[in-house]
Amino acid sequence: MDFTTDAITLSLRNAETGKPLTANVYDVTLDNGITRTMSLGQLVMAICLKRATEKEADVVAIMEQMARVTANIEAISDIEKKLLDLEDGATINSLVGSWTVSWTDDQGVVHETTFMNAQTALNRLGITANTSMTNDAIIANIESKLDELNTMSQEQMITLQSETNKRDQSYEMISNILKSLFTVMTGVANNV
Repeated sequence: MDFTTDAITLSLRNAETGKPLTANVYDVTLDNGITRTMSLGQLVMAICLKRATEKEADVVAIMEQMARVTANIEAISDIEKKLLDLEDGATINSLVGSWTVSWTDDQGVVHETTFMNAQTALNRLGITANTSMTNDAIIANIESKLDELNTMSQEQMITLQSETNKRDQSYEMISNILKSLFTVMTGVANNV
């Protein structure tokens, strides 16, 4: 948001000195190219609202990430439970099911894919699991990944809390500005 300052003279006069009161207004060019003239209060509210909108988008993105991590934790936990329930001598290839996991490719694009093969699902999530490994070794790898995902989930929760607080502060600032402007306008109206 770009802006320039222009001073204008208001028609109100100072009751004590009789001189005209002046105020600054700002020509603001919005993202869509439209230029609007705003008072200082309107400008501050516009800036706060823009910040709040950006923070709202950040909150939504974090919540989407958290949902993907939670889905991965559920899928991995289900595979681990089924591995623990396998009969002696059975391998990871014995597992049947449908596990939807989220993963990011080399270009940073997030994918959500359903796998029927537990080994492929685990490998896609970066968990080493193959038929040459014992089930105990695979379970150890799974538990390590679950710890990592749980830590990530906790970090995302802290980030979500922080971004939510920042968003709320922006809305609170808008509210405070409106209250202040109302108080000033009430005072001006009472003096007229």
